Amino acid sequence: MKKQALLLAGAMLAGAACAQSSVTLYGVIDAGIASRSGGSGAAPSAERMTEIGSGMGSGGSRWGLRGAETLSPGLTAFFEIEWGFEGDTGQGTTAFGDGLLRTRHNHVGLSGSAGTFLLGRVDGGRATFAKVYDPFKGAGVGGFGGLATQLTTVNNAMVYISPSWQGLSVTGAYVTAGTGEEQPGNVGDTRIYVIWPTYKIGNLQISWDHEEVWVSKSNYPRLKVDELGATYDFGIAKVFGQFDRTRSSGGAFNNVLDDQKAWMLGASVPVSAEGLLKASYGRVKRDNLADFSCSKVAIGYEHRLSKRTHLYADAARISNSSGANCQLGLRNEDGNLENFASKPVYGTRGFDVGIAHSF
Repeated sequence: MKKQALLLAGAMLAGAACAQSSVTLYGVIDAGIASRSGGSGAAPSAERMTEIGSGMGSGGSRWGLRGAETLSPGLTAFFEIEWGFEGDTGQGTTAFGDGLLRTRHNHVGLSGSAGTFLLGRVDGGRATFAKVYDPFKGAGVGGFGGLATQLTTVNNAMVYISPSWQGLSVTGAYVTAGTGEEQPGNVGDTRIYVIWPTYKIGNLQISWDHEEVWVSKSNYPRLKVDELGATYDFGIAKVFGQFDRTRSSGGAFNNVLDDQKAWMLGASVPVSAEGLLKASYGRVKRDNLADFSCSKVAIGYEHRLSKRTHLYADAARISNSSGANCQLGLRNEDGNLENFASKPVYGTRGFDVGIAHSF
């Protein structure tokens, strides 16, 4: 299935690349102004911080190459390599915060009548799911996925995407070492498997994502993730919904993800041929931590100047219980497991405005 929601956004793009034997340069440059402040619950009150930010209207400035070669009728080889950078500073973005121009994803594979198979570094399943079923698509202060900690990118992945049958397709993936390289004897490798069926009929799309994460040859607790998402386009409005639960036997990822539940409802409404109004409300609760729950309300507007250029503006506010410390990021990736040092979350209320241009 081409460009569907799957464990891995890079895999979606791979299918689209298989139309002809060619190499294409593509990208997005996105920069804007953001301002955040305030505190709530266990999140300390933050002085107002105003900054030039990147990726708030598109999920990240980036550029890449994708290409394909027809090997025989019905069989195509393809590749895609994508790099990220900060639209305000030009610094390379990476899952590990070292400032190098690491790829956001890179993969190579084959596609034919039996489906698509690829190998490489890909976007994380839970991270991708959070964008597909969110009217903000994980971008700006309005994105909901930043409240649900996740791996945004995984290494060493093999992915299979089935053909669509009566609207049903399935993505399966296995990751031998989600971060870094495989270790001698595979001791300590972060293993992940994913099953992601999607059903689409007319204006309705429904997905279920099941993932399990464990550390090879160790007693580290196994983490289980289940997500259910749906969208329906009524024409006058498109509605979004997602429910997410993570659980483990205790202690996984320093208790960040043990027995966490999250849900979000949202909508996007075309208000003109060029304008799109967006809104969402969601809540996160961690049953393993005392009095930990937070809610987020967001509203945004997107205005298309052309097919490739749009302006955007978003505002959001978080309310925390006494034991919760949820805060705002400028993208879903901010504050996630592999990003704590490079892009910290900040404040409980804020806004962003900016421009994004794709090529």
